[in-house]
Amino acid sequence: MLKFVGNKRINEPDMRRIYLLKMACLAAIFTLFSCNEKRDNRPVITVSILPQQYFAEKIAGDKMEISCMVPAGSNPESYDPTPGQLVSLSRSKAYLAVGNLGFETAWLDKLKKNHPQLEIINTSAGIALIHSECDGNHDDPHHAHSGVDPHTWSSPKTARLMARNILDAIVKSDTAHRAFYQKNFSLLLHEIDQTDSLVSAVIAKAKNRTFLIYHPSLTYLARDYGLRQFSVELNGKEPTPQYLKSLIEIAKKEQARTIFVQKEFDTKNARILAEESGCTIKVINPIAYDWKNEMLNIAKALSDE
Repeated sequence: MLKFVGNKRINEPDMRRIYLLKMACLAAIFTLFSCNEKRDNRPVITVSILPQQYFAEKIAGDKMEISCMVPAGSNPESYDPTPGQLVSLSRSKAYLAVGNLGFETAWLDKLKKNHPQLEIINTSAGIALIHSECDGNHDDPHHAHSGVDPHTWSSPKTARLMARNILDAIVKSDTAHRAFYQKNFSLLLHEIDQTDSLVSAVIAKAKNRTFLIYHPSLTYLARDYGLRQFSVELNGKEPTPQYLKSLIEIAKKEQARTIFVQKEFDTKNARILAEESGCTIKVINPIAYDWKNEMLNIAKALSDE
């Protein structure tokens, strides 16, 4: 039997195949829509930076949606949330802050004001924070920074506490899956401890334990593994010529081999230092999502592996 569709003749078996194909397409669309609906119904937690997202997703698995405020390639010291992020924040059950990041200092009070129901949790709670007070000599690299250093995720030893705080926040937001989250946390803790052991072993091979860095993002790593960090950035600002001169003298005296830079920051002064001191510039990404591998990359860079 023939049927006409427009000006074309189509026999009945072909019509049946077209019908079945349409039904299959509709079923696929419905399935996709249903999966998205299921995903959208999961609890949402927002974090500030990608390493936090790494820890949170390891713990939460598929039970939660973890949203990150500062995207890859952005500077967490000066990032401004997009209007879309501010709107979607209303879906979050909690906001997990690092604590003392420049972005957080500027925005957290505003976020809380716009979303009074949002619980803000400091995931650096319990960590022995590094404080340094500037003594007025702004050209002395030994006293170059003041306030609280926020980079608490940059050492495996402090990351353990951060992961514990993230676990507590996740369990508080979804107590029904407590056992699931605790099991995942145990696996994450094993990974962090393994990273600690590997980093320790690699750094032990380093011929020199002093390094320069543009932005002081490895302060906790330096403290916990017996390293000395000297920052090019001066209290969040470009260094003075006198300060650069002091850094060059320190690099030569300490026989420093490495200057770390991050893509989010200007590297002009780091290049000047490298030329004058004989150090090698190495690009790192302490706010990368893949926290474990980045910690190992940094350790290997320090040991010249």
